[in-house]
Amino acid sequence: MRTSGWTAIKLIFWRDLRGLTRHWAALVITLGLTVLPSLYAWMNILASWDPYGHTASLPVAVVNEDRGATVDGKPVRVGDEVVSSLRANRQIGWVFVDAKTAARGVEDGTYYASLLIPSAFSETLTSILTHHPTPATIDYTVNEKISAVAPRITSAGANAVVERINQAFVEVADGAIFQVFNRLGYHLLALRPNLESFTAWMDAVDQASPDIARAVAGADAGLQAFSALLDALPADLPQVTKALQDATQATSATRQVLRQVADRAPEAESAIRRAAAWEDSVSGSLSARWTGVANAARPAPASAGAAAPGANGPTDAEVAAEMSTVANSIADALDAYNQLSGGRLETSLKAARDLERSAAALNRAVRSAPPGTVPDSATRAAATAARDGVHRATADLLADPGLGAGIAQAFQAADADLARVQSTLQAVESALPSATAEAGLARRQVGQASAALHALHQQLPALQAQLHAADAQLHRLQQTGDLDRLMQLLTIPAGAAGSFLSQPVTLRPHRLFPIPNYGSAMSPFFTTLSLWVGGLLMVSLLSAEPSDAHRWPSHIAYLGRFLTFWVISLLQALCVSLGDIFLLGAYVAAPGWFVLFSLLLGSVFTFIIYTLVFVFGNLGKALAIILLVLQLAGAGGTFPIELAPHALKVVHPYLPFTYAIGLMREAVGGPIWRVIGEDLRIMLVYVFTTLLLGVLLKPRLGPLTERFVRSARSSGLIH
Repeated sequence: MRTSGWTAIKLIFWRDLRGLTRHWAALVITLGLTVLPSLYAWMNILASWDPYGHTASLPVAVVNEDRGATVDGKPVRVGDEVVSSLRANRQIGWVFVDAKTAARGVEDGTYYASLLIPSAFSETLTSILTHHPTPATIDYTVNEKISAVAPRITSAGANAVVERINQAFVEVADGAIFQVFNRLGYHLLALRPNLESFTAWMDAVDQASPDIARAVAGADAGLQAFSALLDALPADLPQVTKALQDATQATSATRQVLRQVADRAPEAESAIRRAAAWEDSVSGSLSARWTGVANAARPAPASAGAAAPGANGPTDAEVAAEMSTVANSIADALDAYNQLSGGRLETSLKAARDLERSAAALNRAVRSAPPGTVPDSATRAAATAARDGVHRATADLLADPGLGAGIAQAFQAADADLARVQSTLQAVESALPSATAEAGLARRQVGQASAALHALHQQLPALQAQLHAADAQLHRLQQTGDLDRLMQLLTIPAGAAGSFLSQPVTLRPHRLFPIPNYGSAMSPFFTTLSLWVGGLLMVSLLSAEPSDAHRWPSHIAYLGRFLTFWVISLLQALCVSLGDIFLLGAYVAAPGWFVLFSLLLGSVFTFIIYTLVFVFGNLGKALAIILLVLQLAGAGGTFPIELAPHALKVVHPYLPFTYAIGLMREAVGGPIWRVIGEDLRIMLVYVFTTLLLGVLLKPRLGPLTERFVRSARSSGLIH
């Protein structure tokens, strides 16, 4: 049964082919059906090949009314610079006219749009240098009635002009700003050592602030006390005057006494010499038990007031103590005379000091042995050495020839000092009246200074806190590296900084599956569309049923005539796909798959359209056209489906074009096989669904569709 059915199908097919070859008119129609879909695709692909490559022929009027501005005595005409840049721009057909011509031209369609640079354009741009900067504007006028696409193109051109102006302005302005920053930054670098020294000084001041506070407090108290003293000065002035007069009289009396004493200076010299001789005599008259030598007693001078030691006289200890006392007196007297004489008694003073030390040593030696005992050898040796020292010292002292002259000079120096004191006291006494007047002025000045210092003392805690905070800020600035980063920022080259800030972000494109032109990118949509149109042309010109369809079962007639439609669809697919590649030169990454997918889609589309017409007759043609309309808008062939209305988004997954265009795009851009596999599975679903529709529904819907067709034909309008 299947063999006879397949034979019948072949019979219908071969009969159709013989009819085409025997009737030239049918052959011409078939050839037209083969080529017409390709022409439809090729014309649309060529029309969209490079639509943005010819925008230079799109006329846009440019009007420059900018009157310019003056900055630092230099003229600035930004409008002229914009016009110069547009003259060099070939992306849009810029036409430079006056305002009246531009307005009339945009209105009547001579120009698609116009750009008007206002008269205050430069002045507004340079307002950035004032306290009230205002953005400049360029008036853009477009006639949207002329074209749907032209306003978008001209708008993009106008925006590019504004963006270029903004970029150039930012680059120049920021470059100038960073030139100032550079000067400041390099100045800061030069001052960096000074800043570090200043920080160290601030540390020292901060650490010394408690001492400063105490010093200010002390100065404040001192000034207040001094001010009080000056306030009390007028009341104490009589007493001060009286005291000065008394001091002057006392000084005068002292000088008189001193002159009398100076007249007796030889007596003082004689007394010192007699005391020294007494020291020498007494030291030699100590008993032999101390010195170990039998010495004849030498009587002391009567003026010394002492007797040599003996059985009925003073004890050795008492004599030694008296010697030490007399030696001290001699040394102290000569020390005073030496100071008064300006050091002229140094020799005598040295001898007196030696005598003082030797007498003290002899005193210690005598006292070291208890009374009534025999001193040991060490004690006797010490006493002997001390006695010898006394002897040498007294000899040196008595031998000094300048002793008397030195004492006389001491009295003269003392008298001269008292004379100077007396003169000073008299001068102070004479100056007191004028000092009283000056004291009033000083009192006022000290009062002002005291008030200022007191205010400083009150403010000092706040100043200390501020100083400490400033010191902490300086340390934080150095420790955190903010100062280094600031100087690094300020020393960025001005040109580089201006260029960066004018365009801080650039887009770096990475093209996946690059397609060189817009026409090639649109070829999947227009090729797919032409294949559907080819199927519509076939069902419009060719009969979907054999002339003797009543002789055959419906599925035999269905499949037999479909073979004829299928062959024509294959020819259509070959023509359009090969023409895209070789005639138009469209870019196709996988040409072989492009041709194969075209053959597949032509077959599937023809099968769907043929089945609709075979089952529903003329109603099927209407259904095929409805599907075409839905797929034009809902398949995402031109615009992304995400931009379409919600209703089209809902039907998008169920339309054959959705997957057919996807297959063709994979061939054009570069195949991704998991995407191709999914699209092929969906296309197979359409094939099996269509086959079931044609085989199963035709017998059941046949009588209904025939009545519908007869009713339509009876109107005389539809055949």
